[in-house]
Amino acid sequence: MLDLIEKEGLKNIVFLTGDRHKTELSQLKLKNGIILYDFTSSPMASRAFDSQEEGNNNQVAGTHVSTQNFGTISVSGDNENRILLLKTFDASGKLLWEKEVQKQ
Repeated sequence: MLDLIEKEGLKNIVFLTGDRHKTELSQLKLKNGIILYDFTSSPMASRAFDSQEEGNNNQVAGTHVSTQNFGTISVSGDNENRILLLKTFDASGKLLWEKEVQKQ
């Protein structure tokens, strides 16, 4: 899939994943300079898992959360200046981290 994304020059891809019992944001820069993101957000209603030892080399620093939490995504800006705002909150609603992803 990564080869196809790179070959076709597809941009502005954000994968949304879950069911990992943790939260983190990963960023991967392809050979052609395109940046892909993966926003993993879970869990709110189940046990959390500390996966720091898995060694995700693409993890954005400060985004790993191994306690119950939830995430939000908001979209702003016109088509040429689109911005995604990814946020993660603890179970009580306290902001843990946020990251802006701008259109490439």
